[in-house]
Amino acid sequence: MVPLGRCAGGAHRTARRKHRGAFFAVTVFRGYERVIIVNDFHTRDRQASNIAHELAHALLWHEPGTAFDGDGVRERNQQQEEEARWLAGALLISEDAALHIVRQKLSFRDAAERYGASNEMVRFRINVTGARKRVELAARPRQRRVS
Repeated sequence: MVPLGRCAGGAHRTARRKHRGAFFAVTVFRGYERVIIVNDFHTRDRQASNIAHELAHALLWHEPGTAFDGDGVRERNQQQEEEARWLAGALLISEDAALHIVRQKLSFRDAAERYGASNEMVRFRINVTGARKRVELAARPRQRRVS
């Protein structure tokens, strides 16, 4: 992982001035080697999500694609982006962690701090795992059937 602030050629200064929020992270390929460049001007929780997203692409064996089309417009494989988004969330906050957050009644803020993720990521993982509903159902007393 290479922080954007350490990239050569002044790219980090340009990103800071003009595109602070536009660039999150990117994986650069050199043969079989992958290097993740992350925008270290973002908050640490945002950086964690960005790095997890790029790692997810690697773990899923996504092939590198063309970054921009002939007009300079960003190209993305939507299916691969969704797969990486899903796995990145699971890498940061597992299903067990989401259940633990709900059981312990942690605030999003406290959970985000504990897991090094954003409040938004905590909310996303609790929602997609169904953690609230599952904890609620597990806490209900079981009803006996009368035959």
